[in-house]
Amino acid sequence: MARTTDVGQGPAYTGRGGRTKREQDNDVRERAAGQAWNVYAGADAHGNDRPTPCRMCGGPVAPAGALYVDRWRAHPECTAQALTIVRGVLGSRHTRSVSERDAELMHAAGLLPDPYVFTIGDPATGVPRSPEAAPVDPWSWVTPRERADLARAVLDKLPELRRADGRAPNAPTWCTDGPCALCGRRLSTSWHTEGHRWAGSKDPAPVCGECYGPYMRAVGVTAHTGGGWTGWTDSRRGVVAAATGMSRDEPYPLPAWAEHHTRADAPPAEPWGHVDPDELERLRVSLWLSGPLANVPAHRRDEIRALRRGDLADVGRRLYAQPWNFTPRAAS
Repeated sequence: MARTTDVGQGPAYTGRGGRTKREQDNDVRERAAGQAWNVYAGADAHGNDRPTPCRMCGGPVAPAGALYVDRWRAHPECTAQALTIVRGVLGSRHTRSVSERDAELMHAAGLLPDPYVFTIGDPATGVPRSPEAAPVDPWSWVTPRERADLARAVLDKLPELRRADGRAPNAPTWCTDGPCALCGRRLSTSWHTEGHRWAGSKDPAPVCGECYGPYMRAVGVTAHTGGGWTGWTDSRRGVVAAATGMSRDEPYPLPAWAEHHTRADAPPAEPWGHVDPDELERLRVSLWLSGPLANVPAHRRDEIRALRRGDLADVGRRLYAQPWNFTPRAAS
């Protein structure tokens, strides 16, 4: 016959054998977990006549001619593990300048998400994903937060890892798609494609390495890894960040080089040479006064510190006395 036990807040039903309901539920969960682990331990993609997940990306791998790694199948392109993760999660167009050595450094620093084979398939039991489970869309299981963290690691932490690795910076090169879409620069140590287009054209306009970091931090990495570039109006925040190092929600009307120029136009003699230099200086100082000092160029920080200690009301009157006018100058 069942009995009860007084636990201080009323009787707790213990059922037959004197075990509480909680203990019985724990027994059920432990048995289920044990069974799940047994199924996982016996799972093997060898001999399976249907597509099974790739151990790296989780995408379907057909049995015909499949490459096997231990109990898992793998795509042939998913063999260089670290670089496969970086390019698979962010897309090749965002990681063209990332080498296999770069990816290995990021992996050693703990900056990469785990491959599919090492992720958890059942949070309730902690059992990893099975090599015989139904495949998924490649890399679809990587969360938006993990994608954003990885993209920021490429922007912010990879340069530091390269320096610590003792590698010299890349030599500046020309881009075959033309000068930088944002600043008009002709030479850069790296080039990136983010969907920008030349004025009146569908031809891609590249972004130089100097503009790429501040631009992507301002517009958000997920904005470009998702639906892609949507036009210059939505990119204005990134254009301002590329020119000043500061990100602001206010849409300052600073034009990008490619916004009013074609690929055939001669680029400016210097970066941002297509806009009025006095207006660009006014914009930079106004943002530097209220933004993080670390984002101000080192050779201008003493000047900005002095302005911050002075009469900010007077400085503000001089900076904001007239509307912004970044009318592009003629190409040189």
